[in-house]
Amino acid sequence: MRRSKTSLFLIEMIIAVLFFSICAAICVQIFAKAYTTSRDTQTLNSAVTLCTSAAELFYGYNGDLSKIQNTVDPKRMSTYKNGVLTFYYDQDFNLCHVGDALYYLNMYDKKTDDLMISYISLNRCSDNETLYDLDCTLYLRANTLPSQNMPSTVSGDAADGMEPLDQGIVGGVL
Repeated sequence: MRRSKTSLFLIEMIIAVLFFSICAAICVQIFAKAYTTSRDTQTLNSAVTLCTSAAELFYGYNGDLSKIQNTVDPKRMSTYKNGVLTFYYDQDFNLCHVGDALYYLNMYDKKTDDLMISYISLNRCSDNETLYDLDCTLYLRANTLPSQNMPSTVSGDAADGMEPLDQGIVGGVL
């Protein structure tokens, strides 16, 4: 009789260990998937931030890519060839040299009569996969200033010190 109780206890222990092993394997898979998802989300968030910052610089410097390069990268870790400005980033999305890069951001523009469009994309170096891309458009104003004889919608006191808008560029994101 004692013998059957011992073997029954041993079978119950084996089943319990097997059950907990299966649960542990499932939990490890869930945590691994959560880690991968978190890492991918952080990468996408950094890509969006870098592309948005590049777009703001594009607007701020009226589409002049050489000025953007001088502002962002005075140490010349980026390249500007054939109208394409490329910045290189390491795993923490800090500027780095080409050999250390895991990601690169390309900016190039296309100009028409009254538009300047910039195409910005952040790519992974290993497989050239585009993580995020953004198109920006600068609308060039007409070359004529508003007529000085046009009626003003601002009251007389407020309009006394105002000057007409000068020629410039107005930005907008597509």
